[in-house]
Amino acid sequence: MALIYCDGFDDYGTGGINAVPGGFVQGTIGGVTFTNSGARTGNAITVTANTSFNQIANSVFLTGNPTTVFVGAAFYSAGTNPQYGITLYNGVSVLITATVNYTVNKVSIYRGTVAGTLLANVSYTFPGGWVYLEVGATIDSSNGSVNVYVNGSLIASISGVSTISGGGGLYVTNVYLSHGLGAGSAQVWIDDFYMCDNTTAYNNNVLGPIQVKTVLPNGIGSATNMSVTGVSTNYLAVNNNPEDGDTTYVSSNFAGTLDLYTQVGVGTTGYPYAVMINQIQRLDVSGSRIVAGILQINGVQYTGNIATVNSTSYMQTFSVFNYNPSTLGIWTSVATVNGMQMGTKVIA
Repeated sequence: MALIYCDGFDDYGTGGINAVPGGFVQGTIGGVTFTNSGARTGNAITVTANTSFNQIANSVFLTGNPTTVFVGAAFYSAGTNPQYGITLYNGVSVLITATVNYTVNKVSIYRGTVAGTLLANVSYTFPGGWVYLEVGATIDSSNGSVNVYVNGSLIASISGVSTISGGGGLYVTNVYLSHGLGAGSAQVWIDDFYMCDNTTAYNNNVLGPIQVKTVLPNGIGSATNMSVTGVSTNYLAVNNNPEDGDTTYVSSNFAGTLDLYTQVGVGTTGYPYAVMINQIQRLDVSGSRIVAGILQINGVQYTGNIATVNSTSYMQTFSVFNYNPSTLGIWTSVATVNGMQMGTKVIA
């Protein structure tokens, strides 16, 4: 699996975090919106001040119940003495919480929540501006481990410990991005989230202070098989940000139907760790359909993760390409990404 999911929070518009179906739900935090003011890249989550340690829950569950995971996100606060962190959960109980606390200049690791057992407490002088926080953890009842990185540097590490605080299995199902605690009640921005496991040769460790770049379709691709509603061409029906529901869309009732689009380039330098196609889809009648994201590179089509659409309300499906499917190796050039086509296909 490797990279399981990433989110730059660029495709939600400026409404609340539940404005469209996506990777995150509001959890216990109120007043969560999206803004491009002060964002690290594109949009960012803006979390209003809180006086208790609350979470935004990632609703994309880690498939396969991984015991080792790597999670990262960028955090920023213009207020004084903020505290924020990353929490791992197994569907029943909180496993591990790693926090950054400007009040005492500490990076801390807890078994359970911040009210649980303190496993590590390391002094660290935080730089100004955005801080990229990463956690690598192995879940075990006696031989677990946790590593915490700040801006790409390992700051706190512990091993040979229990990393489960309550009931449930020795695995991670989803992630909380946490904020607030007493003096740390300042407004916080969160951006550029990712989560990986260690099950393949690709993206199987912490990635460092990454950026998630969101690009939209900007032209007609080489396949235009779906029906178009609301606009004249297929890509104009799917390049809305935020998505516009039933105002414009493409549709099909036939297996094998494919639409492809060119897209805005991601830049001119560097290379991506992975490519993820994000789709917002629904049924118009009860039942289910099998769909997938498609990449086309040099005229050859490659099928991404197979997903089931089984709701008449809009839901998110996504396909992650951890490596270049045309070479079976890592992505080595943004030119390949800029030149390929992306799209969606009804499989069955």
